[in-house]
Amino acid sequence: MNNTLLTLLVLAVGMIAISLTVQALVLYGIYKKSLDLHVKLNDFLPKAETLLRTTEKSVADTRHEILTITMQANELLSTAKGHMARADVALTDVGERAKIHMAKAELVLDDTLNKVHSTVNTVHKGILTPIREVTGVAAGLRAAFSSLVTSQRPSVTHATQDEEMFI
Repeated sequence: MNNTLLTLLVLAVGMIAISLTVQALVLYGIYKKSLDLHVKLNDFLPKAETLLRTTEKSVADTRHEILTITMQANELLSTAKGHMARADVALTDVGERAKIHMAKAELVLDDTLNKVHSTVNTVHKGILTPIREVTGVAAGLRAAFSSLVTSQRPSVTHATQDEEMFI
């Protein structure tokens, strides 16, 4: 039993030694990789710092430009609002004036139509009525003269024709 225990102990110590050796090799590999990584980082670090400075400068420049653009946009919006307010007032004024002028034009048109109507009535009463009266008197004189000159009685057809005109 002693022999077995000793064998197990030797095997355990051997395995521990092997595992420590493997661990040492792994640690050495990690050390080599970290040295490679350190060299690569040392090469990359100046480039990263340059990039960082350039980025900071670009951000600062851009921030300044954005502030300038924002201020200009706000000024433009303020100016546009003022123009829109003035345009609204002007359009309202134009609309009101147009309504007033349309009302005036309608009154002038009504007045003109009334004057034309009055003129037509005056012409009708002043010229056409006397012409009809003169025409009627002339027709009466003509009939009287015709009746005196011909001293014959009208025929039945002629008398019937005259009566039909009055019916």
